[in-house]
Amino acid sequence: MAVEDGAVLGKLLGLHEKSGRTSSTPSVLALYESLRKHRTTLNVQGANENRKLYHMVPEDVTKQRRDEQLAELQWGEESNSFPWSWGRYSYLKDLLGFDSIANAEQEFQDFQKSSR
Repeated sequence: MAVEDGAVLGKLLGLHEKSGRTSSTPSVLALYESLRKHRTTLNVQGANENRKLYHMVPEDVTKQRRDEQLAELQWGEESNSFPWSWGRYSYLKDLLGFDSIANAEQEFQDFQKSSR
C-alpha cells in the first residue's frame, strides 16, 4: 500500500504541477485522501481478517472448518459463501487488480473539470 500511495500521490502532484494551478494544492491533497481512503480501509480490514485466518491454533474447531473450506474452494470461481474475503474472487480482484494510477488520472481530470 505504501508504494501504491506514493505512486498515486506522485501522479496527482505531477498532474497538478503540469496544470499550472498551484494555488489549489490543498484541494489536490484532499482528492488524494478521498481516493486512497477506500483502498487503504479495504486493505486494513483484510489484514485484520487474515490475522484471524492465519493464526488459528491446531486444536481450534474453527481452524478445522477453515481447512475444510479451503480444500473445497474452487479458485477462479466466485464463492460468496466463503466466510473469509481472502477466498472470494471479487475481493482479490478488487484488491490486486485495481489500477490505482489510471484511477488517479481519471479522478484528476474530473477534479479539474469540476474546479473550473
